[in-house]
Amino acid sequence: MTMKPVSRLTVIGLGLIGGSFALALKKAYPTLKVCAVDLNSEALAWAQSSGLADRVSDDIEQGVRDAELIVVAAPVMAMPAIFKALARYAPKSAAITDVGSTRQVVEAAARTYLGEAFTRYVPVHPIAGSAASGVAAARADLFAGAKAILTPHERMDERFKALVSCAWRDVGVNLCEMSAFEHDEIFASASHLPHLAAFALVKSVAQSPDGEKKLDNAGTGFRDTTRIAGSNARMWRDICESNKEAISKAVAAYREELACMQACLDAEKWDELEALFERASVCRRAMNDASVSKK
Repeated sequence: MTMKPVSRLTVIGLGLIGGSFALALKKAYPTLKVCAVDLNSEALAWAQSSGLADRVSDDIEQGVRDAELIVVAAPVMAMPAIFKALARYAPKSAAITDVGSTRQVVEAAARTYLGEAFTRYVPVHPIAGSAASGVAAARADLFAGAKAILTPHERMDERFKALVSCAWRDVGVNLCEMSAFEHDEIFASASHLPHLAAFALVKSVAQSPDGEKKLDNAGTGFRDTTRIAGSNARMWRDICESNKEAISKAVAAYREELACMQACLDAEKWDELEALFERASVCRRAMNDASVSKK
C-alpha cells in the first residue's frame, strides 16, 4: 500500500525517543510540521529553538488539534491520563501510537480510555536508546537499522496500521509484529533484566568498602556492562511497575544462574564453572554470528 507522507506530527512527551522520532521523521519528510507537547517549559523552549518542533504547547488539546499522527512518548504510567485526553481532543482522522517499553498494561489503558479512537491506536516499541536521556540527546539517526515491535490488536483499523508502519519504516527501523503478551515476556529478559542487573552491579560496587576507589579504577568491561545504568530512573520504575510479573520471573532465573556460579566458587569446582562460562560464551558468539548474517 502506497501511503501519502504524514504532514503534521504531534509528539507528546519530549524525551530521547519522542525527540528523536520527530527529528528522524522531519528528515524523512522535509515538509513535516511538528508540534511538541510537554509540561517541561525548558524542554519545549529547547525543542523550538533547535528546530525540532515548529510549534510547542503544554496543553494536549492545543497540541493535537490538527495532527495526522500522534506519538505518545511519555512515561508508561502517565499514558492512561494522556489516552483519556486524546479520546476527547484527538482529530478523528489522526492515527495514535506510543513508544512504551511494555505493552499489555499500555494496551489495556488505551482500550479503556481511548474509546472509539482505539481503532486508530497502533502501538510500536522501538528497540533503540542511549545512556543519555532528555530531548537534548535526541538525534535523527537513533532508529537507523534498529528493530521495532508492532503489537496489533483485534480492533486495529488497517488504514491507520499502514500509516504508522510506513512512518516507522521511513525513519529506518525494521518493523516486526508479535502479541503484547509475547512482547512483555521476551523483553522482560532481553531488555528489562539487563537494566536491573546493571543498576544492581553499580550499586553493589559503589556501596562496598572502597567503593569510590573501585569505580575510579573500573575498566572498559565494567563500563560497557553498566552503561545502561545511567538510564532514566523514573522511566525504569514505570517499566518495572507495568511488567512486574514477567520481570520478576526473569530476575529469579538470573539469580539461579548467579547462585550456581557462587556454588562453584565456594566449592572450588573450577571445571563446572568453566563449563558454565563456555555455554554462555557459545550463546553470545551465536548472537554475533546472527547479527553479521543479517547485514
